[in-house]
Order: sequence, then structure tokens, then C-alpha cells
Amino acid sequence: MEILITGISGFVGPHLKNELENASHHVLGVDRTGDGKNVYACDLLDEKAVKHFFNEHQVDFVVHLAALTYVVDSWKNPQKFLDVNVEMTKNIYAALETLSPKTGVLLVSTSDVYGAQKKFPIHEDAPLNPGNPYAKSKLAQEEEALRHSNIRTIISRAFNHAGPGRSMFLAIPSFARQIALCEKGKQQNISVGNLESFRDYADVRDVVRAYRLLIEKGKPQNVYNICSGQKRKMSDVLSTLISLAAKPITVTENHELMRPSDVPEFWGSYNKISLETGWKPSIPFEKTLQDTLDYWREAV
Repeated sequence: MEILITGISGFVGPHLKNELENASHHVLGVDRTGDGKNVYACDLLDEKAVKHFFNEHQVDFVVHLAALTYVVDSWKNPQKFLDVNVEMTKNIYAALETLSPKTGVLLVSTSDVYGAQKKFPIHEDAPLNPGNPYAKSKLAQEEEALRHSNIRTIISRAFNHAGPGRSMFLAIPSFARQIALCEKGKQQNISVGNLESFRDYADVRDVVRAYRLLIEKGKPQNVYNICSGQKRKMSDVLSTLISLAAKPITVTENHELMRPSDVPEFWGSYNKISLETGWKPSIPFEKTLQDTLDYWREAV
């Protein structure tokens, strides 16, 4: 298949490109700058530019990764997150309806749309309770996509995922980067936020394999969780990372890293995607942490 990845230059994009190409799919990408090869410059907020792209390129599937995603920033400018994430989606669907209505879409949403829950693990039919502006923008994005019922749309809701290349502003890569800096003597200790919460972490390489299988086998107009199915306490995650360090590490708590709305427990079920596509996580969590730490050792 000819597959377009929006936001291909982010954390997930390069991993997804490798996964799709290894499965013999041909991949195009769009971002704001392009690379002169198979990544094209296209401002997804520009309706005319989006229509021009789809007029020039026929694709079988769009994986819509592009979005504003940093939760902390969403608290600072919630309207911007809503406007940008929904407008990009509107423009893609408007172009497809006019120029390529048979093209399918994998809309990459987020488990954050579930928000605080009382029953675990979280299934796809759980009540939606987005607790931050980013999550609200992604739910609005889902609603916009499903409004176009004539376009084959599959929605993924990935829980936390980690691995080499992740933004240093999120928990695991932040821990790993700081450990790498301490190992090199560039930092004296590592600064952390809330370590009492429980989270569900999958490896990004497992996540992109799930995306590929949804493209190949997922049912249109359906929602799928992608997760490990396990809850991990953040203090245990940090302890495991520290155990991989080459020298003793000191930890200090930083209240500025506490989120305004931190859910104490959050983990999901991947039963639906497993039953329908055969997917299940395969990469051990310790390998995810080791590979993330090794990535930051090189980066710093």
C-alpha cells in the first residue's frame, strides 16, 4: 500500500516508517519543512495546501500523527491545542472527501481521552472523561473524524509509550537523559515530579507494529486501545532506570514538575486489538528502558 504519515518527523514517525517499509509498504510523509525526498512540506492548517497535496499524491491510507501533544503546554494555551488539532483533521478529511474518498485513515488519538476512571483495566467502551486540554482536543479530533462516515476511519488510543528518540520533556526520557548527564559529570542529581502514580507503558516499536496491523486488519469506524496491559508505579520505573546507571544517582523532587491534574492510576486492556489483529506487546520493559538510556547516552 501507499501510506502517508503526517507528522512523520516526530517521535513515532521514523519508527512507523521503518515498520511499514519492512512490511513492503511504500511510505510518504508530510511535515512543515520536507526533506526533498519522500517527506513533503505541507502546512496541514492550510486547507488549500492540503488539497493540493492530495491532488498530487494518491495514497491508500493516511496515518494522522501530526498534532500538538505536550500536555503541560496545553494548560498554557488550551484554545490553541483545540484549534490546531481539530483544524488539521478537518482539512485532511475535506481533501479526502473531494479527491480521494476511498483512502482510509488511521487517526492516532490518545488514551488521555478516558481521563480518571474507576474500573481497570480500561476498555474501549469506558466513559470518556478527558482531564486536560490536550485530551479534550484529541477527543474533538476523534469526533470530527467520525463525522465523516463515508471515509474509512480507524481510531487508535495508545497509552504511554517509550523508547529511543522520545522527547526529553516526558517522564522516562527525562529520567534517562538526566542519568546520562550524571554519568558524564554534567549534572549532580536528577529532578523528578510525582512518583506515586501508576502508568501503562508500551514500547514505541510495539506501538507502531500495532498501527501497521490496524491499517492491514482493523475494522473501519472502530476504536482500539494499544497498551501493555500492566500498571507500573513511576517510582519503580525510576528505580529500574537507576539500576542501569554506570554510577550512583541522587534523586530530588521538583514540585514544578507536578501536573495540575495527575491521575493516580491509569492502565488499559489490549484485548480488542489482540482478538482482531493478533497484536500483543512483545518487547520487555527492561529493554525499552535500556534502549532509551543508551539513546540518551549518545545524545548528550
